[in-house]
Amino acid sequence: MQLIEKNRIVKVLASIVIVMLVLMQTITIQDHPIIYNFLTWLTWPALFFIAGYYANYKMDKSNILHIVKRYLVPYIITGFLIIVINKIVQVLQLSSWINTPFPSMKIGVVTMLYGNGWPTDTLIGHRDFGVGLLWVLLALFFSICIQLVVNKIPVQFIKIITSLILMVLGFYLGTKVQLPWSLNAALIMQPYVLLGKSFKTVSTLNINAPVTICVGLLSVWLVSVGSGPFELTLATTRYWFFGVITAILGLNMLIFTARYINKMLINRFYYWFVKLGEKQLVNIAVLSFVVSIIPVGRYVSSLIKIPHGVLIFIWLMVFIIVLSVKVVIQYIGQHYFNWSEDEEIG
Repeated sequence: MQLIEKNRIVKVLASIVIVMLVLMQTITIQDHPIIYNFLTWLTWPALFFIAGYYANYKMDKSNILHIVKRYLVPYIITGFLIIVINKIVQVLQLSSWINTPFPSMKIGVVTMLYGNGWPTDTLIGHRDFGVGLLWVLLALFFSICIQLVVNKIPVQFIKIITSLILMVLGFYLGTKVQLPWSLNAALIMQPYVLLGKSFKTVSTLNINAPVTICVGLLSVWLVSVGSGPFELTLATTRYWFFGVITAILGLNMLIFTARYINKMLINRFYYWFVKLGEKQLVNIAVLSFVVSIIPVGRYVSSLIKIPHGVLIFIWLMVFIIVLSVKVVIQYIGQHYFNWSEDEEIG
């Protein structure tokens, strides 16, 4: 498989991921537990795989600054906007129209500084708040930083062993306490970041694609039903050893699915489809803001009474809002901050 084809496949995979990610944020675990659990086993490994594929592993100042700019800047800007709007809504008493994720600005600031994604025991005590989807940006940032260090190891086999040890450490620490800045998730996802890095250079095996897709789909479905979600914020996934194998099978399934889609799409449709996954970090930041502040589900469900119709319309509304805001951000970036149109997903 040539590098050009791999680039196209990863771009298609990124678009598949954003579709699944929006659906994950649209539904709730209580209402659609099996669908939500199933999506977590596919979305998180693929997201970190993509990050590993596009990362630059040079340990120099310019690259470190680039990584900070790609991951931490969207986190800081989005978090700041959420905190400010949260306060404005409280002062103007608009909570019936707009969500208020934080009881106060102080709690919002502490939450963003700690970066925990779920109510749990932390190093600063039990916390009943979270940063929503923004935890992903922190986890991606630190997972890449950790791999920069691992990449200094000269032997590939030792890199693999080290990544697996860090993953086990992440799962173990998750049973004790939630570390700051999504470090639990960053440790757990080391093998998937390494897989993304390796995908650029290794030659693919002659694997039967339909069988791989079927095995991956069935494995992920069975584990998602029997084990629950692939929970990274708390790192409390049951049967994690079998879950890791399942997640890798699911990732292979998505890669082969993306390969099929890449071959089927003609150039025009390929261009529009991969636009969905471009600037993936902008997608995550915008989606985090939308689901934290705008109660789209409340508005749509008040208009539509059919349950399945509500789900479809909520998904469409969130998707349209995210894409619209991203288009505006990309326009501003390209015209005022010299963003390149064909810049890597980020």
